[in-house]
Amino acid sequence: MSTPTASLPKYRVVDHEVWWCGTPTEGNLVIPADKYGVDVTDPGLKEVCDGKDWRMVFHGRPDMLFAAGPNVVWVEWKNLDDLYSSIQSKRLARELRTGLSMADIVVVAIPRSARGMTLSTDACMEVLRLQTQGIHVLYPCGRSYVYWDEVREVLSSGSNQRRAIAGTDYRKPRTALSGVPGVGAKTEAKLLAWYGTAHTALVHYLEWHYALGSKKASLIEQACHAQTGAP
Repeated sequence: MSTPTASLPKYRVVDHEVWWCGTPTEGNLVIPADKYGVDVTDPGLKEVCDGKDWRMVFHGRPDMLFAAGPNVVWVEWKNLDDLYSSIQSKRLARELRTGLSMADIVVVAIPRSARGMTLSTDACMEVLRLQTQGIHVLYPCGRSYVYWDEVREVLSSGSNQRRAIAGTDYRKPRTALSGVPGVGAKTEAKLLAWYGTAHTALVHYLEWHYALGSKKASLIEQACHAQTGAP
């Protein structure tokens, strides 16, 4: 197993496990793979992730902690009453600031209220502010590990959901090479690095085997012929 490293005290994912890395050369296993760390001292979290929970007191005191792909996810649970009071007292801001310094993704989880309460306008504005700062808000959230398994999948950088969103983002820069059959983002980047501009790369398309290798250049040529019907 690889050795976790860190320049600052922070949680890290190492082989799907969560480690606390207090120094650049030392680390301690905190949560085994596929488990959800739950604060053992919080009486309101007794039924969260039952069967996959790993209960202890964690550095920084998050309510929950787990790995999602390469990311460590820090969760603060807030029922509606606690949400209002923690916003007014600035306690929520302190908790989230700690989470951002120790983990990769911070989530505020708000369970459904038994009294049928909903978020007030002020609370909605606070949720909006949190989201603009990169804080994920789950409302209303579930308690079973089945629910959190879905959350883990979405927050994992390699998940199909996040790849699908990235694939529909047409605001990213595009060049004339983007329309060439068989040329994806990685191939385009290689050609731009080799030739400097898309125009120069297209002018020297017969020499692409130097930049990409003969096999890849041949595949692009075949794709172009298939689309245009050229012999």
